[in-house]
Amino acid sequence: MLAGSAGWALVRRLSRDPERLLRRLVPSVVVLSFVPDLFEFDEGKVTGVVALLLMHVAVAAIAVPTYRRVMPLSSVR
Repeated sequence: MLAGSAGWALVRRLSRDPERLLRRLVPSVVVLSFVPDLFEFDEGKVTGVVALLLMHVAVAAIAVPTYRRVMPLSSVR
């Protein structure tokens, strides 16, 4: 969450079009966060790995609206 908020603030401050950039960056980062979990797939760990993948999605689903509320993109500059 802290890394996400720092990234959000950087994009917000440095990008000419932060809305467009974040629309592409957020899903890409979430999918990229799946990579370490996918290396955990074994016969008995499927449920645990799926739970971890869903956790990444849940965190993003909560974090993005929170960042939008706390650090709105339209008030930059």
